[in-house]
Amino acid sequence: MGVPGKGYVRIAEPGLVASPVIAGGGVFFSERNGAKYQSRVAAYGQCSTLVSAGYLGPVDPEGRAAVVYDAVAGHTRLVARGGHVLAELSQNTGNWTNDGRLVVHEATGIAVYDLTGKRRSLNVGQSISPAGAQGAHGEVVTTATGAALIDLDTGHLTHLADVSQAVSASPDGRYLVVMDLTRGWGLKRLKDGVTTPLTTVGPPVATSWSRDGEWLAIETFYGGEVIHLSDGRVTDLGPLLATF
Repeated sequence: MGVPGKGYVRIAEPGLVASPVIAGGGVFFSERNGAKYQSRVAAYGQCSTLVSAGYLGPVDPEGRAAVVYDAVAGHTRLVARGGHVLAELSQNTGNWTNDGRLVVHEATGIAVYDLTGKRRSLNVGQSISPAGAQGAHGEVVTTATGAALIDLDTGHLTHLADVSQAVSASPDGRYLVVMDLTRGWGLKRLKDGVTTPLTTVGPPVATSWSRDGEWLAIETFYGGEVIHLSDGRVTDLGPLLATF
């Protein structure tokens, strides 16, 4: 790990599995020893330290906590970076919001955990699944009728009538990357609902946003590109991929 243009340090872990996650100035990862897994974090220039036994799940963007699934012990936990267990979870996955809350699916809504482990249920009377952070305190969710946005402070659910699937939302809450089977991928401006088609070098696979919402990186089958939202400038990265 390192900083572009500066030095890099190789993290030597013999049993490294899955993709490392960079968050809060460190890199989180899982390693395997036989049938057991453990989740660890390494800071630049330091040895890695144990977070918890189990396989690493979603990590808070600031690196303060993570979801860890321990198949041997049969539980999923929300664990602080230092190893303190914050909460027992019913799901082995979830999504982190931009303000550091974990959103987990429930039968008739979602559960929201803060960084102390305090749990709050938002019952909206229907099954919804968290799909990604939106703005400072919102979440993109999927419903039986399509994509929707939920305000995690008020519990207000807003259905997006013309969106079959929302791929991702900008951290500043201004845009959604949306997908339609007939129209392809597009960039939807939430202020006025205008959707601009996304023309890419190949079929899109995934997206990644800069923290200020000004840049959108798109991964395709043939490589990557980066879009500057303020002026629409597109940088073709060829076979390289970008992530923020």
